[in-house]
Amino acid sequence: MTFPAQESSMNMDMDWQAQFIKTARALDLTARQADLLRQAACGRSNKAIAHAEGVGTSAITFSLSKAYDRLGASHRGHAIAIVMRNMLEATDAAPAPAARERN
Repeated sequence: MTFPAQESSMNMDMDWQAQFIKTARALDLTARQADLLRQAACGRSNKAIAHAEGVGTSAITFSLSKAYDRLGASHRGHAIAIVMRNMLEATDAAPAPAARERN
């Protein structure tokens, strides 16, 4: 059973993760690279990601290193920061929602 506050928090978390993947894809990462980097951004280790994906740790390390190369990042944190910065820039560039008129 989830409470309304928990449900809202989970929806926000899912929205953030979906936006992260969308932004990573816009930065020319493959769908797999975007998902692996999303998992890394959520704090999962390569070993944990590999276990969840059913592959070896070296496959995850290789895929993430290719993602870092595509982003021009030198390491995991740098790659995550690049995607996050682009997410924020996209949010800042979006037009503000129209204000409701009150009667």
